[in-house]
Amino acid sequence: MHLPIDEIARSVRRMLELLEPGGTIYLSWRVGGDDGYRDDAGRLYSAFSSALVVEAVSAARVIFEGTVESESSRRTIHRVIART
Repeated sequence: MHLPIDEIARSVRRMLELLEPGGTIYLSWRVGGDDGYRDDAGRLYSAFSSALVVEAVSAARVIFEGTVESESSRRTIHRVIART
């Protein structure tokens, strides 16, 4: 969520490449209908389809995928855990 949208899938695939065989990756990001924004500290919060990440991680074995509501922000958080 802190990357420009056009860099998300490529970055996820690259992180998978860096894992050793049997390595695990845990990714989480905010899901929302906003247009993305930068907070007061300058951090980017991109608004993007979860399919970007889910498709990029599909080369690995997905062992968990789901959403939860953040207790602090009340925003929906999408999580994916995958193993190479």
